[in-house]
Amino acid sequence: IRLLGRSLVGYVNGRSGVPELVPDLAESLGEASDDGRTWTYRLRRGVLFDDGTPVTSEDVRYAVLRSNFPGSVYGPEPEVVRGGPQYLAQYLTGPDGVEAPDPHTVVFRLKEPFAGFDYLAALPTTIPVRADRD
Repeated sequence: IRLLGRSLVGYVNGRSGVPELVPDLAESLGEASDDGRTWTYRLRRGVLFDDGTPVTSEDVRYAVLRSNFPGSVYGPEPEVVRGGPQYLAQYLTGPDGVEAPDPHTVVFRLKEPFAGFDYLAALPTTIPVRADRD
């Protein structure tokens, strides 16, 4: 899937071949709030879809919602994406826990503090999806 899209965070081979988290679609790893319940990512500028359309934070938000809270984007059916990973849903405050306050910022609001959220941001569910191409 990494040949088809870029998640917020990715991996490179670190020292001794141990994978290391690095920013990918995001400019940097996530910025956690003091209480560890809000994580903010700023998207790199100039990232485009294959048709030349700029990638926005709303595209990342839509991707997370369609995998974790499908009813919020597809209507009441299906309530669960069959076979789709819903790892983020257990941490987020609900569909409103993913915000796109501007075209380059994605904010995740968590039920509880979670210091390892960057690992979740590396999942393919953060690869942007345009709603009009879904």
